[in-house]
Amino acid sequence: MKPINWLRRGVKEFLARGGLRLALPFCPDHAHIVTFHGLIDGPPRYATENTGGKHISVEDFRRIVDWLRRHFPLVHLHDVIDSLAGGKPLPRNSVAITFDDGYESNYLLAYPLLRKHAIPATVFLTTRFLEERVPLWTCRVEYAVGRSQRTEARVEIEGTVVSGTLNSDGERVELLRRLKNALKATDQSRLAEYCGSIEDQLGVRLDLAGDDEPARQPLSWEQVSEMADSGLISFGGHSHRHVILGRCQEESMREEVRLCNDVLRTRLGDAQRTFAYPNGKPGDYSQTSHEAVAAAGFSCALITVEGPCTVGRTSPFGAPRVSVSGDTEPWSLVGRLVRPGSNAATARTED
Repeated sequence: MKPINWLRRGVKEFLARGGLRLALPFCPDHAHIVTFHGLIDGPPRYATENTGGKHISVEDFRRIVDWLRRHFPLVHLHDVIDSLAGGKPLPRNSVAITFDDGYESNYLLAYPLLRKHAIPATVFLTTRFLEERVPLWTCRVEYAVGRSQRTEARVEIEGTVVSGTLNSDGERVELLRRLKNALKATDQSRLAEYCGSIEDQLGVRLDLAGDDEPARQPLSWEQVSEMADSGLISFGGHSHRHVILGRCQEESMREEVRLCNDVLRTRLGDAQRTFAYPNGKPGDYSQTSHEAVAAAGFSCALITVEGPCTVGRTSPFGAPRVSVSGDTEPWSLVGRLVRPGSNAATARTED
């Protein structure tokens, strides 16, 4: 057995046998925000479905949540944000759970387990996704590339031609990767136009009215209300159209945040609102976007750069999160929380 594999196995067995309880008192006292997207209860139905691993299996979610609740105090996100802003101290090594986008699987597959164990969580809603029940642009592109009967595609995105053949699963996954990268880097005011061009090229268009996959469907406002009424689940903003704010003109960026906040206020009232950036990587946000989010009335703006939340060091605007993907093992996630940054490369989720 290779030394690195032996070491990983040893760490896994140590944690599994309760060693974490012995180690935690000697670890740095940080809070962490852990982020999921959606859940699935079956295998992918085509090559490009869930290639980024952002939707995890129900069983993996159950195992991860079980580890977290046995080893860490699970708290509301607003308690973490209040603490970072100088409020009440948190229990040592607290963890807050969040979900991005607002998929129906959050209600159908995740909420029953959270409710059973009285675990709080926050769901960040892409408000147009729920209001108009139109698919997220990421889902549109994944579906078109995966379901197309064409053998090749050629799309021009902001002066750059993205082309590829579709003769194998691998070719489809590679084309999807390049299309997503190009779309994330483009002027977000033209995002819908470019997605339409991709669908026209590939001859496939995702219609949620005829789709039965909870990993693509949005939550209903009735489901949101039921979860909110439980006192366990809170809701925040994730932009209106799931655009990358750092790629928007300032006026458009402020409009995105304002529209998102307006919908949340209309649907859910004036409770404290939290915000998480779509994609949330360096370049996807800025001091200007932080200011726009704060001006709209949100109490924080979370990113997806991995790291701990430490009072006196971490601002609520730009607070990091630890991402969970389909290949995240519970023990490796716990290791990342105990020793922040030690395994950041395992977080491969994309928004």
